[in-house]
Amino acid sequence: MPLFNQVSTSRAAGSRDGRFDICAFCRPRKDGGSIHKSCKRPTASDDRSCYAKLSKPPKVKSRKLPTARRLQKRLPCPSLVQQQSSTIYILQFEAYPYNTVPAVILGVFSNIDTVTAGAISHGAYAFSREGLHDGSEYLSPTGRIKIVPEEVQQSVVKAAAGAAPRQEGYIPHPDRLIEAQREDERRPRLFLAIRQVSAKTSCIGLFTEKIKAWTACVKDQALMVSSESLVEETRWSDEKGMPYISGKIEGNGSLLWFVGAFEVDRVGQ
Repeated sequence: MPLFNQVSTSRAAGSRDGRFDICAFCRPRKDGGSIHKSCKRPTASDDRSCYAKLSKPPKVKSRKLPTARRLQKRLPCPSLVQQQSSTIYILQFEAYPYNTVPAVILGVFSNIDTVTAGAISHGAYAFSREGLHDGSEYLSPTGRIKIVPEEVQQSVVKAAAGAAPRQEGYIPHPDRLIEAQREDERRPRLFLAIRQVSAKTSCIGLFTEKIKAWTACVKDQALMVSSESLVEETRWSDEKGMPYISGKIEGNGSLLWFVGAFEVDRVGQ
């Protein structure tokens, strides 16, 4: 009975105030439950469902350099280009039987494709046993053809020098015009300093000027005859103006130094 009286009293009081009715007691409990549900920590599945899918993949924007820097990167300094060394391939032929006659220089080539074409044009049909490893030696019906790389420290193509000022009313000779046209059409030439000792041919160096190749031959001769004297020394020039030195050293047989001029990438010189 007392409990009933308290409940009825509270109901009566709630009816008078309007703040302690049953709906007023239930509302805080309902709101608290919804707040508790909303504050619940999200799970891994909820995290995955929160990320939206991209309709297009992201694009990476390339960095654009200023115009001055692009031009500087595309066109290097001319002095660095001139100092850069270039590789030239020398085509050399040795006849059967080997080491009986000196080898013959067939030509000089600027890249591996042109020197391979040159070897095929001279009768190369297959690699030799040594050439299977690096492709530097071929077999031909009459001997073997070797590819020897050589470094050239100077640029092969030179810039044309400025012409001397001409007087007013100058008329060039027709033959001079033809010679100038032929010089323009001529391929760049290289000069080989070559040494032949008995039946062996060696390349001393590859140069862009004949005087430098001849100087290399003279220096090589001085080194070889420093300990022994060269007898029957003879010097001459052929019909093309290429210099030669010949002589003999006791125990080494005959020796020959000369300069050979070759046009780059020309077959059958």
